[in-house]
Amino acid sequence: MRQKLQALQKLAIDLKSQGFAQEAGRISKLLIKKALNIDVDFLNQVRDQLGDSISEMEYYPPGSGLFPEKQEVGIFFKDFDLEKDIREQLKELDFDFKALVTNDFFEGTVSGSNSTAAKSLEGPYFVIIVTMEEKP
Repeated sequence: MRQKLQALQKLAIDLKSQGFAQEAGRISKLLIKKALNIDVDFLNQVRDQLGDSISEMEYYPPGSGLFPEKQEVGIFFKDFDLEKDIREQLKELDFDFKALVTNDFFEGTVSGSNSTAAKSLEGPYFVIIVTMEEKP
């Protein structure tokens, strides 16, 4: 798995260095989804189910998040009073809770430095990090 991700990262870096940044992003996302067998429809359903209680939701493949070797999902929200409800819904959907962090902490992590959501949201906000298993 690690070798696949390294090859994909190298391809994206090569394309980006040759002036094809948008294509590099599109290709690497497509290849990573195929390589990892991500259930994109399931993630979209999760986002829909959480609805207005969250601001954003992002997926991090193994090696690009806080927990190496795990597929992670970051759930971004602003109202701390909604944390318990969001967490319960995620637990019902069989995600493994890993962390609840503030925007200040998250922005200093590997996943936070590359996060589109972190760049677009104004603080303060919170991020629930959960992990998911690969589909067989």
